[in-house]
Amino acid sequence: MASRPHPSPAPSLADRDRLRARIEELEAERRRLLNLIELLRELAGSLDYRDIVHAVARRIGYTLELDRCSVFLTAKGAGTVHLVASYEDPALKSQTIKLADYPELRRALESSEIVNIPDVIHEPTLESAQDALASRRVQSITVIPVLWRRVTI
Repeated sequence: MASRPHPSPAPSLADRDRLRARIEELEAERRRLLNLIELLRELAGSLDYRDIVHAVARRIGYTLELDRCSVFLTAKGAGTVHLVASYEDPALKSQTIKLADYPELRRALESSEIVNIPDVIHEPTLESAQDALASRRVQSITVIPVLWRRVTI
């Protein structure tokens, strides 16, 4: 007589929680990969750097649900940066920006580190820009420098 297989015990609550957490991790990774694939498809259509940086700004702004996302290019020690792409203004061509007017940009470029200002109203380095920030309803600022060959670009 053949023996009947014993049913597996029900997974414990801890096992179900671990499984649920792992599924959430995999879903998040899937979304990141799909965003990357969409960005690569968009970038493959052009060799013009302006189209590429606009696509990057647009994709970052959309993915992270930002009000604003800009891409700046700089030359070391120049005292200025070039605003070359903006999520909120796709028609933007290029503007020269003085780093003296944007201490958060200057700090990120000098340190090559992320600068995060969660509350611009209480940030002493932005005191002179409070009216402009308030009129644009800016609440927080994050600057993420991009490094290429260990140099901030």
